[in-house]
This record gives sequence, structure tokens and C-alpha cells, in this order.
Amino acid sequence: MSEPEKWPSADRETIVAHNLAVTEAIKQYCTYPKPQQFAVMVNGPWGSGKTHLVNSLLTELVQIDVQGKERKPIYISLYGIADVAAIDEQIHQQLHPILAHRYTRIAGIVFKGLLKTAIKVDFDKLHDTITVNSQIPDLNLADFVSGAPGRILIFDDFERAVMPPVAVLAYINQLVEHDDCKVIILANESEIHGIGTADKNTAAAYRTQKEKTVGRIFRVRANVYAAYEKLIAEIEDPGARDFLNAESETVLTIFRDSKSENLRLLRQFIWDFERLWSVLTASQRAHTAGMREIVGLLYAITLEVRAGNIKSDGPLRYGITQQMQLHNGTADELTIAASKLAKRYPSVNFDSTLLTENTILTIVQHSIIDRNDIQGQLKGHPYFMEPSEQPTWRTLWNSRNLDIDGLNDALYWFEKDFEQRTFQTAGEIMHVISLSLWLASIDQPGWDEKDIIKKLKDYIDYVCKYADWDTLNTNAIALYMSMGAAFGYMFYKSSDDNFKNLVKYLENAATVGRQRHYPQIAESLKDLMASDSEEFLRLVSFTNAGPSTYASVGVLSVIPPDDFVKILVGLPHNDQSQIAMALSIRYEQADAHEELKAELQWVTKVYASAVATLPLLQPIPRFHFKNILDQYLKKYI
Repeated sequence: MSEPEKWPSADRETIVAHNLAVTEAIKQYCTYPKPQQFAVMVNGPWGSGKTHLVNSLLTELVQIDVQGKERKPIYISLYGIADVAAIDEQIHQQLHPILAHRYTRIAGIVFKGLLKTAIKVDFDKLHDTITVNSQIPDLNLADFVSGAPGRILIFDDFERAVMPPVAVLAYINQLVEHDDCKVIILANESEIHGIGTADKNTAAAYRTQKEKTVGRIFRVRANVYAAYEKLIAEIEDPGARDFLNAESETVLTIFRDSKSENLRLLRQFIWDFERLWSVLTASQRAHTAGMREIVGLLYAITLEVRAGNIKSDGPLRYGITQQMQLHNGTADELTIAASKLAKRYPSVNFDSTLLTENTILTIVQHSIIDRNDIQGQLKGHPYFMEPSEQPTWRTLWNSRNLDIDGLNDALYWFEKDFEQRTFQTAGEIMHVISLSLWLASIDQPGWDEKDIIKKLKDYIDYVCKYADWDTLNTNAIALYMSMGAAFGYMFYKSSDDNFKNLVKYLENAATVGRQRHYPQIAESLKDLMASDSEEFLRLVSFTNAGPSTYASVGVLSVIPPDDFVKILVGLPHNDQSQIAMALSIRYEQADAHEELKAELQWVTKVYASAVATLPLLQPIPRFHFKNILDQYLKKYI
């Protein structure tokens, strides 16, 4: 099949007029006094309002039979329907609700059997209910509606039936040709399995049966204007309701750009936004630009994720770095996908740093609103920070939002912080590197390209010589490099070779600087062996129960093996096991970390020293200590 029709943008009056014409045509079809011997199909994507439109007609489609009794339209959901018998059962329940009741189901079975002139009941399985033997012939709708021409039936979820669509149409064809029924089919043809162009035989069979069965096809247009008014009227928080009312054009523009016409996803977005609104401060809610940016991101990502266009690792960011990669021809698959996403929603700022990709996806995919996570990000954003609280590298990063005076101030104070080596954490230094390279590349006075590399190496050397342990976190450097960002801000020059080389220089300098702290850390770990063996385990090995601060660094090798064993032998059995287990878990990761590989020589000496102490122990302690060594350490020798 071809791609579903994409409606051009239209105003409220155009959409209302179109849908009104569809409802009038359906009414005329259902009330036409003579048999027409064809069904009508109402086609449209999920959430476009097909079911709502037809349901609004139900009271007008109630018929009066020759005995003066009302005959309401029969509604059949095809969702998950695997065979004709299941359709028959739904119709039977609506035609004979009393017989369909749990306690009169046997009467319904008998009723069916009389119509079919054959019945088989498996009385061996009679308990609370009675089951019909699987050999009973299927009951056809003709048995129910015979003598009642013109019955109106609505088949919903046509594309969600398990049975082949050709079989469903053949069933419906019998109703319209032989029983003079009026049938309305609600379908999303673009989602019908097996009738795509790749399966030519199935597609041809479907088209043939459809031409025989369906005489008219109507397309419903999602009336987003009416739906939006109704949905925001249901919001309990008056502030959230007023804001979304004021920003209706922001939301409706994104809806039109998506071309999805899915009103259900609009409802889901509004629910998520109301919950997000509840964790925001008054000043955050009052920041129109910031709130508009959040609305755009949240709704566009809701549409794309829940439509299956973006996965958990999908592209969201599309900023300077991605644009440069596309321009230079170095863009990867995710960057190309991000550019397409940005083009689809030109009103949305996908380079926004208000909330991280992970936070947005957590809201959209799992409906989790983490107040602390969200506030931690928003309070650090330029929109919501006081100028005095914002680091100068971040002010400079957002230079596009500054006037000329603000820009000059940002440059002045960034240079001062650079000279004073103010920024000392891994993420900050990486931003200093990227911003400095950027300033040099655009010929900013004072940032000459010929000496910028030396200038940055001097900065790195100073920090790594005097910084504390937390500053020299090489794990953080690797993480930020893989993300291409730190603190929610992309690196300006992440694809630049100079940037990559300087980050590697930082990593090496940080390793050297960190090793200066090893003796002091080793002493603290020796104390932990005796005072808190569980904390020792959490710090030196990779577990889900602790920070694993020293899990990948060779800090233990600073401790003389004999000193380590002397402490270990003097501990209670449980602490001995805990510490030996910590070493075992630690060295399982040795292949992935160079410092741990080197430290395997140290643990070999620890094992030898421990074995040498065994003859000095009493028999029972010696037995248990040897078991610990064999279980946890011997495999690394």
C-alpha cells in the first residue's frame, strides 16, 4: 500500500466542515431506505478521532423495528480477534444480553444450538460454567439477523485483528450482500499487517476483497482545536491550565508539524506536563521562554518516542557540534537522525540545555517526574540562575543570548577565571578547553591559535599538580567524552582533533596527579580494613552497592604486601572473607583497566605472604583462612 495521506495544515473551520460532511455521509448511508450491499470505511491514524466521530452518531442511528422496539447499532471490536466465532460471540452478547450473562450462559448455548440444529455440551467439565465442545460448528451472524434487514454494525480496530483482513472483509461482505446490513468499518489502513507493497499477493487479495465489500471510504481529520480546549479544561491545576491555554499555538504548531494527527498522544503530553508543572517553582513557571522551551521539547519527544521514531538511545541534541559535523561531512547516523528531527519541528529548540536527554526520555517513556533531578538541572540553567551564581564558562557558552555589553563582560570574567585557574573539575576543564579552542578558531583577540595549545596545557598541568582527588576523576573524563557534553552542555569543539588530544593530555596528567594521593588513600583503606570491611569492599571494587571510588585505580599496590596480610590475618573471619571477596571482585575487571593489570603482581605477593603465615596459625583458624585464600585469591596467581 502507499503511504497514508498527509493532510495540509488547516484551520478549525476547515476541519469541522470536513468532519461534518463525513458524519452526514455516514448518516445518509445508514438511513437509506433500500439495501446498498456495500460497507463504508472510516480511515485514519490511531488517535485521530474515528471512534469518537462515529460514537457521536449512535443516538441518531437507533432504529425502530416493525414491533416498535429500538434497535441500537451493534459495536464489534476486532482487537485481537482470531476467528469468526469470536465475532459471532460479541454480536450474540449484544443481541441477547440476558443469555450472555454468566448464569444464563447455558441458555445461550442452547439457543445457539437450536439455531444450528446441533449442539454438543461437554458435561464432564461442568463446574461453575459450562463449556461448549470445540466441535460445535461456528455460529454465523445470518442466524441472528435473518428477518431483520438493515441492521447497523460498527467494526472498530480493523487493523488490530489477528485474523487476516481479507477474511474479515469476506465476513462483512456476507452481511451487506445477503443480510442487507449497514456496516461501518473503522480502520487505520497504514497499520494493517501484510498488505504492504512487499507482499504483492496479499496486497492484491486485500484490494480485490475491499473493492467488492467497501463502497465508500471516508477520512477523518483530527480536530485538534476542539480536543485541545477539552483536554486543558480537564487540568486541575489552574496555573498549568492557564499556561497551556496561553501557549496553545506553541503546542498546536508542533502537532501540525508532526503530521501524526494522534490526539491520544496530545492527551498523554498534557498529563505529563501537568505533573511536571507541579514540581516547578513560581519563578520557573513565570519564565515564559524557559517554559515554552520545555513544552516544545516534551511534546515533540512525546510524539516521536511514542510513535516509535526515537528509541531510548535516540538522538535529541542538534546544536553547533552536530551542525559542524554535517557541514564537514563527518556526521554519524545519530547526528543525521537528529538533523531530520530538528527539520521536522523547526519551532523546537533541540539544542536546549534545560533538561538532559535522559530526564526527558524518563518522563516520556516511564512517566517518572523526579523533583530533585529536575530542580537540580533547572536551578543551574542560565534562565533561572542569578548572574552572580552562574560560572563564567557557562555564561560564555550561552553567548548567543547576550547583548554586546553582556558579551564583553562574559569574555572579561572568563579570561580572569582562566588566569586564576578557577575551574578545576574534569567537566569544567573540558568546557574550558572547548571554549578556548572555539575562541581561537573565530579569531577572538587574546586567544591566538598559534599559542592556544600551550596555554591550555599550562592550565591542565597547574590544576593536575595542585588539585584534590575528586578533581582528578579520569572516569568522569571518559564519561563526558563519550557523551560529548558535561553538565548538560555540549562541547563546542568535540569533533576537533585538538580537543581530543587535549582531553587525552588531561587524562594522562590527571592520572599522574592522582597518584600523588595514593599513599594517603592507602592509609585510609588500611584503617577501613579493620574498622569497616563492607565499606572497604564498596570503595575498591565495582558493585551496585557503593561508589566504587577506587575500583579502577592501582592504589592498593602502595600498601606493602606483608603489611596488608598482617592486618588481614588479625581480623575476624567475616572481615577476612569480606576483604578477600573485595579483591576477587576487583580483579575480575583487571583486563579493562591498565592500573589493575599492573596491580595483579601485587596481589600475587599478597597471596604468597598469606600462604607463608599459614604455619604460624592454629589448626582451625589456619583451615578457615586457607579456604578464604583458595576461594577468592588463588585463581589470580
